[in-house]
Amino acid sequence: MGCPVPGMERLHETMKDAPRLASAVSNGILTFIFYATPDFIRRRSARIAAKTAVVAAVTGVVVHDGLTREDANMPELDTDLDTMESENFAGTDTDGIVGTDTDDRETLKLPESKRARAAFLLGGSVVLAGMIALDVAAERWIFRRGERRRAAGKRLPHTRQALWLAALVSTGEYLIDRREELIRR
Repeated sequence: MGCPVPGMERLHETMKDAPRLASAVSNGILTFIFYATPDFIRRRSARIAAKTAVVAAVTGVVVHDGLTREDANMPELDTDLDTMESENFAGTDTDGIVGTDTDDRETLKLPESKRARAAFLLGGSVVLAGMIALDVAAERWIFRRGERRRAAGKRLPHTRQALWLAALVSTGEYLIDRREELIRR
């Protein structure tokens, strides 16, 4: 059964074959669209709707990328669940179950005292608020810069800076993923 949207099967296969590259390119294209919208959509409400759709698309790419990578890292299962359960968990209560003491992944441990826990959560809240404020300031600066360039008579000012931002996002994402892959080897 094929996909009703032309080209989507090919895009899906590309993302499965080269998820790092496909994700970086997809996010670069979506970053370009996000930052170039003021040149093509002048009404603020329509621009907000368009940017919300782009954010939803980025979320879809990230989720698809995560699922594709997870599928690639999962071993093929050639047995059914009943056989696995009888072979792997026979006679044990907790061995191999995620979240028990045998789990080798690190977990976040909150401090014991209420005062230390409150300080920990307050510190996290301050960091989150600072990151949000920094993001808002950066977004405003980028938009205002484009508007200043438009007022100066530059043609497609938001699109020009969107090209640089998209290239930066794509390259950065690809290099970070590549580095993580090299570290895992």
